[in-house]
Amino acid sequence: MTTWPDGSLKFAVLSGTAALTAGSATTITLSKGTSTTGTALTTANLKATGITASIACGSFGTVSWSGTDWDSSFAAHVSGPQMSSWIYRKPVGADAHLVAWLEVRLFASGAVEVLPWIENGYIKVAHPTNKAATYVFTLGGTQRSSQAIDLPARCRTPLVAGQALSYWLDTDPGVVVRHDTDYLQGTEVVPPYMATVDPSSSMVTSLPATFTPLQQGSFAYSQDAMESTGFANPIGLLPQHDVLYLTSNAPSIYASVIRNGYSAGRYPIHYRDEATNRPLKFSDHPNLSSNSSSTNDYTAVASGTVPPDWDQAHHPSVGFMAYLLTGRYYFIDEVQFAATANYVGLNDVVRGGVLGYTVPVEGVNQVRQAAWNTRTLMTACAITPNADTAMHAEYATAFTNTITKYYNQYVAQPNNPLGFIQSDPDYTGNLSGAQAAAATGFMAPTWQHDFFTATIGWALAAGLPITSTAQTQLAGVFTFVAKSVVGRLGATNTGTDYLFTEAGAYFVCAAASHTPDWAGGTGPWLANWNEAYEITKKVMSYYVAPAIFTESTTTLHEISTPPAGGYFANLLPAIAYAVRHNAKDADLAYARLTGATGWSDMLDSLNDYSPVWGVRPLN
Repeated sequence: MTTWPDGSLKFAVLSGTAALTAGSATTITLSKGTSTTGTALTTANLKATGITASIACGSFGTVSWSGTDWDSSFAAHVSGPQMSSWIYRKPVGADAHLVAWLEVRLFASGAVEVLPWIENGYIKVAHPTNKAATYVFTLGGTQRSSQAIDLPARCRTPLVAGQALSYWLDTDPGVVVRHDTDYLQGTEVVPPYMATVDPSSSMVTSLPATFTPLQQGSFAYSQDAMESTGFANPIGLLPQHDVLYLTSNAPSIYASVIRNGYSAGRYPIHYRDEATNRPLKFSDHPNLSSNSSSTNDYTAVASGTVPPDWDQAHHPSVGFMAYLLTGRYYFIDEVQFAATANYVGLNDVVRGGVLGYTVPVEGVNQVRQAAWNTRTLMTACAITPNADTAMHAEYATAFTNTITKYYNQYVAQPNNPLGFIQSDPDYTGNLSGAQAAAATGFMAPTWQHDFFTATIGWALAAGLPITSTAQTQLAGVFTFVAKSVVGRLGATNTGTDYLFTEAGAYFVCAAASHTPDWAGGTGPWLANWNEAYEITKKVMSYYVAPAIFTESTTTLHEISTPPAGGYFANLLPAIAYAVRHNAKDADLAYARLTGATGWSDMLDSLNDYSPVWGVRPLN
């Protein structure tokens, strides 16, 4: 369970029974009322079902649960009279790394659902390497899955296969859940989207309909390399496979969200603290790093099979939507693992030690890395249950530290009047000759700044469990960065304006020097947006079409096709949250954008090509 800042209920797991007809939808309507009393189901009730389970791991050994094994769980996740859930774990044989896990749900009817998984990830246990074996899961004396898996270090995978999402002691009821997605978006726990995707669209039909451990699923990066450049469906506030659940009514998407949540286990982000058997707490490891540590405090170096890389500057949200839809402990873990992997992946000094923030640093961290790391930290903060007091406080503190860092640099002191935060790199370094000379200021990748603005806007709307002081600072940071998108959507190319039809440029002049003082806020800065416009236009004039400014006052100049994968699309979440939070002149800027020639093409492209960037203002 989590709560809103005012203490009211935000997220809970609802359990019960309903009479269903196969192949027919049944609407469950919630209403206020007096709760009925009942005794919560216990592990004694679970044991009374006679459940047995085992996971065989080839030569590594076999672990099993029966009888009194059920009395002592690793964690109690849900407790109630209709359903209770527990987490169980056992190390496999004498291996120091391989652990078998079960997430078990017991229902009042006596039905039992089990999600089994194997995991190969600790922080400092020596000699982490791959664990290749045939893994067999047996439940109630019946083999449910048998799969040859080569599990790399710091990876994990559920032991499910085919169309199964979990296994039932008796008959799988085969229920497909369809949440009220309009309501879900209205809560702002997830962004609200404007697209409507046809269930027959290839975006939907290409989603994974089955699961094989460690499959790529919908994490469709070029050549399966997360660090690859260019548009990729997993990149955004939410990845496309999660956004589709909110923008299409195809029943199959529910299962694909879960399967893609499972697929995230293929990435080497699973740093479980061997002292607690939880994802690591920042406060317990202030100098730990897999990158560079000022105190030589390093994670154990892995060997063996190399998994797909996790790249902070391009990484997707993992587990977040799957948790909102299912309430599974497994997916809380996954979100927390992603946040902690980003933490240990940074130099400890660059992240402020235990403070755990990601800020752009020349030659080290790009703005997009700061954006997506902050997004992932925010989602961990948002969903970690209140009752998990240690981890709940950990993520709230880390997110607060992040916001305070930005607030002190950009709000508490004067800084760039155009609303840009420190950027890396200066794209002037990619230019030469007369074009480089035309770039008389710092050329910033505005689309990366749009990612950051959108992340801060979502965080401000999401009702995070942070103090009122932190919330005020968060609002201040958003007011500052919102200027970077609103200002690029000006009415004209004269006076102090930046013409809105050219807001889709790959980079824009953001400061009057190539080495501005970002830390002290003294610049030198540009006088206004038209100065930024004129410098950028001159730099673009050395390119060929379509990069050269056309300066139409009515038609959006998009340099990429289709529009849903271009730079105007990238700015949509940022301007949507600027409107939502009543940033100065945001409503006028948004009206220009949505009233322009080319806007209808954008809408069609969001519906037909990718809905990821089509965030709309809720107000």
